[in-house]
Amino acid sequence: MSKMPARWRAPAQRTVVAVFVALWVASMSLYPGGNIFAPGSDGHDFTRNFLCDLLTPVTADGRGNAPGAALMNVAVVALTIGGLLPLWWRASSNPLWRSTARSFGAAAAVLIGAICVDQAFGLRWSHNAVTLCAGALGLAPTAMVAATDWRAPRQKRLRRALLLGTMAASLVNFVSYALVQLGNPLTPVVPISQKVALLGLLGWMSIDPVGRPAAATSPPGDGRA
Repeated sequence: MSKMPARWRAPAQRTVVAVFVALWVASMSLYPGGNIFAPGSDGHDFTRNFLCDLLTPVTADGRGNAPGAALMNVAVVALTIGGLLPLWWRASSNPLWRSTARSFGAAAAVLIGAICVDQAFGLRWSHNAVTLCAGALGLAPTAMVAATDWRAPRQKRLRRALLLGTMAASLVNFVSYALVQLGNPLTPVVPISQKVALLGLLGWMSIDPVGRPAAATSPPGDGRA
């Protein structure tokens, strides 16, 4: 990933984000309807449908969603391989910090792929457990990159706002989803925080290109500049 010429990395990153957004919007427009809060509803509800709803070719109430599901699965795979992995790969120049982020990121990417396969083919794997594990593994390297970017000199206010918003929404989404698995009632907070986290991440990835070298070379608090 690091062998791509530096001048190509920012355009490549933004192209991946643009492709994902285009496919995501197309998938939402094709979604026939239905969500866990209102199974018989028509069309996609941005605040009530989960991203995983778009990945399945048959909705919970039996309506066909094959074209939209195909688009969304391609979108998620493209974003994971072309956006998230390169993002996680640049967590820090500190060897231990970097290798940890890459290991967690690679594991998260595998689980994201497993979610796509499960939803696309209706394999009925343990979706909730896989989703929680993917979220935890993805949060770790994302937080490492965010910490490194935050310490970079001449940081733009918008980038810092996106960093904070992405991490805050991601934590809210992860904790609220975990609480649901422990028996708490499901509320729209879960799908809404999921979308806010994703939009913040897309904005952050667009403004802060993959190829930009990180100024911080070691984790916060390790005593080195």
